[in-house]
Amino acid sequence: MNEPELTASLEDYLEAIYELSLVNQKVRSTDIAQKLNVKRPSVTNALQMLQRRELILYDPYSAVLLTEYGKKEAIGILRRHKTLQIFLEKILGIEKEKAQTTACRIEHAIDSEITTRLVEFIEFFESCPRAGGDLYRNAEYHCREKHNDRQCADCIAKIVLNRKKNDRSAELLEIHRGSCPLDQVNIGQSVLIVSMGKEKKSIQQLTSKGIFLKARADLVRRTKDGTVLEIKGNKILLDPAEARILEVLPCDPA
Repeated sequence: MNEPELTASLEDYLEAIYELSLVNQKVRSTDIAQKLNVKRPSVTNALQMLQRRELILYDPYSAVLLTEYGKKEAIGILRRHKTLQIFLEKILGIEKEKAQTTACRIEHAIDSEITTRLVEFIEFFESCPRAGGDLYRNAEYHCREKHNDRQCADCIAKIVLNRKKNDRSAELLEIHRGSCPLDQVNIGQSVLIVSMGKEKKSIQQLTSKGIFLKARADLVRRTKDGTVLEIKGNKILLDPAEARILEVLPCDPA
């Protein structure tokens, strides 16, 4: 393939096709136009360019299908987008809608090394008993309230004292009781994610898709490609191996 690299616009089209395919196996140009809020001729032109790059299989009268190469590229694009959005929203405390639009603007300029570092950073915040949600919530509060050094010192002293009384690692051990692999859970069940396995590569892959410890999720459906979860309105496709790795605890809907 001698075609030039994907433009930001074509990356948006490829990402949209992949996300639509998670909901409906038959993706048509009208669906893409509606999702991206563009005109049909623009969609047709973009699909022709994606087909020349062997990223999709396209016929004007048939559904749009991703090739294996196209699916791989789309997942990489989505990974950058989700990682940036999670970083902006959960770590920096940016409002959700603003985090989404900002991530969309900068995702095309970030390379794979930076994405990997961000995934590892977010993974640490979410999984380490000494960090986790409390730390980034406190960081957000600190930024909002403009605390001084004296207030930070007082807060740290309180945390050290409380840590002896309420160790979060014990809480994580307790929550595992009664958990089971995701692939054993019935469709329609709400779950709490309590483990993402022990392998670093698997944890990174799950994190890049938007999966985090203590996240609440709804089991939407199972397809030949795997299991579809919904977390905060985002649908996430997990392959069978990932569904076996993920340990969850059935819970009431959020």
